[in-house]
Amino acid sequence: MANIAFIIGAPLALLLVIYMSFGENGVLLALLAIAAFYGLKKYLKSDADNKRQALKRAAQHAEENQRANEARRAERALKESRVTQLVDIRANATASFGRVPSSLLAAEEQLDQAEVEFEDGAFAPFWDAVGRAVESLGLADQLFRNISRDGSVYAETCQLVGQPTDGFPVANAEVERLRGLALSTSQRMAGIVRQAQKNFHFATIYEQRKTNQILIAGFTNLGDAIAGLGDRLTDSLGSMSQLLVSLEDGQSRRHAELSDWKEAMTETSRANADAAAAQREAIAGEAAKAAQRQLAMLDNIQRSRRPDPHERGPRKF
Repeated sequence: MANIAFIIGAPLALLLVIYMSFGENGVLLALLAIAAFYGLKKYLKSDADNKRQALKRAAQHAEENQRANEARRAERALKESRVTQLVDIRANATASFGRVPSSLLAAEEQLDQAEVEFEDGAFAPFWDAVGRAVESLGLADQLFRNISRDGSVYAETCQLVGQPTDGFPVANAEVERLRGLALSTSQRMAGIVRQAQKNFHFATIYEQRKTNQILIAGFTNLGDAIAGLGDRLTDSLGSMSQLLVSLEDGQSRRHAELSDWKEAMTETSRANADAAAAQREAIAGEAAKAAQRQLAMLDNIQRSRRPDPHERGPRKF
């Protein structure tokens, strides 16, 4: 109440003093001065409020732009990482497929050795050779599973990238050739083992060894691997074949969309895309050369002879 009384009383007292000193004209001038003062004060306050609001809006706009730019950068980085992931997947699948023929060849050679040991009546060396053949076939099965895993991740990543990409480097036609070789080797091993189990001396050694641990994922010992590897190999090949058929169908659809996708890109994006396409073509060329080497090795397996190293050049498996 005291503040209100002061606010009201002070101006009245001032006007009274001015009236007594300068008369009515002085009061009028004083009123005009007071009105101008409060008007200027209100204007300055309003102007300051407007500036604060403008600064606040500018800060909010800048913050929104920063968040949008960060989101775009993050999205671009994620997309680039996924494109890199596609390249890595292609390389891994090509490497896995390239190791399959040598694994099957190693299994065939160990089965050849097992037959020799069986004819010689060498019980322990026979089962040693069978064990090595099982491990080689188990490696081939694991490579098939690796290719299937890479193919699944490849398909998912293509969808996330949202743009046409080169096809998966392993073709179903090549896998069909491997299927026949792998299943033939598996059936051959089963026949050799069955023949040995009908022999009392070989069967006795097998009973002693069948619980030996073996380095094949999914099997605890040699007996489990001999009994179950053939069925698992069949399942692995079937799953991989279905996946590759699906990938090849998707590849044809993606290439049909390629022209529309390029037309929608900016000049800079087109330049980047051309560089990426050149990189993918180079990778595809290497994959094609690797496929030719692999097919040559497959032919060598069918002819039951070891590949000439001078034809293929040095290669590690």
